[in-house]
Amino acid sequence: MKSAVRYLFLLVLVVVVGCLPAVTQLRVGVREGEQNDISRAYSANFDQTWEAAIDVMQRYPITTIEKASGLLITDWVEGASDVYYSEIEGKKETLRDRSRFNVKVSAVGDGSRVTVNQYVKLRAPTYMISDPMMGTTGGPFYEWQDVAGIKDLPSRTPSQREKEILDAINASLNK
Repeated sequence: MKSAVRYLFLLVLVVVVGCLPAVTQLRVGVREGEQNDISRAYSANFDQTWEAAIDVMQRYPITTIEKASGLLITDWVEGASDVYYSEIEGKKETLRDRSRFNVKVSAVGDGSRVTVNQYVKLRAPTYMISDPMMGTTGGPFYEWQDVAGIKDLPSRTPSQREKEILDAINASLNK
């Protein structure tokens, strides 16, 4: 009798679990490519480099400009990620990201150094829902996530954006 109840319980459990929506974990990865530096030295003095950095960063919404500390901070800017992607059933998809930049200009002897730190949040799929009882295959569920909080993902991957900012400062200094 006990074994019959046990088998009946297992059968009911299998049927109930089989009717629940399936949840598939999705993978978020980093595109392979060159690793870009986030810091560069310039022969120009602090004031010249500071003006060049402000000129270059005007393309972003700047929230903080502190010349005394050499700090420029932008607001969040949304766009397609140049580094991160998701992979769903073997298909890679470029993710949306929100980035903000901290640009630090420092005097170094007669020259200067600029360091660009990009902070990123990804609009990444967390899981995919499908419900066989409803006949739906579902799709990924997206939410904004800090890159540092995504499992198995490097929290600091220099992207092309830092290089572009440093190159633009260099071009501005060499006008």
